[in-house]
Amino acid sequence: MDLYGGSTCRLGGAADVRAALDFSPPSAEPGCGENWSWVTAAGPGLVVRSEAGTVVVDMDGDGYEQTGWNIIYLHIATAHRVPVGTWVEAGDRIGHPSCEGGISTGTHLHIARKYNGEWVPAEGPLSFVMSGWKAKSGSQYLSGWLVKGDEVVKANTLAPPVPRTFTAKTLKRLCVIFHLAPKWWAKHEK
Repeated sequence: MDLYGGSTCRLGGAADVRAALDFSPPSAEPGCGENWSWVTAAGPGLVVRSEAGTVVVDMDGDGYEQTGWNIIYLHIATAHRVPVGTWVEAGDRIGHPSCEGGISTGTHLHIARKYNGEWVPAEGPLSFVMSGWKAKSGSQYLSGWLVKGDEVVKANTLAPPVPRTFTAKTLKRLCVIFHLAPKWWAKHEK
């Protein structure tokens, strides 16, 4: 999946059950709307829940959401959403980002992790790392960064929608959608 930007990246702390990352796909319009970008699996596992805007992937494959590692994908549209019982590998299609399954002011993906039923913070001893990008939380609500080597992508709550034509070879293998500051876009868009 290509790397996209345009909204906000929420990096929750230990006490925040939203210990997650939010990724916004490109869109011609702000707010909630149909979007045909694909959310892809961040890792392998068994789909144990697929309903009401939520997909849960059980990474140990035992079929229980309460044990081991689970990746939770929220705001996944009903259309083309992966069904329960499907085994997915990293990069397999989960569904399309949407506003389904909770309160939302714009189409996006909310991705979080649980271990043995407990929310795991996006940053900390077990930081969220996706394709080498490590989550770092900021001191303010909705602030944070994704860091990979010398590259830093700052959460952006004010970015306008971006065009669908963006591709970045070095980041093309990234498994999820996320938000980028306009300066970063200008530097990397080719």
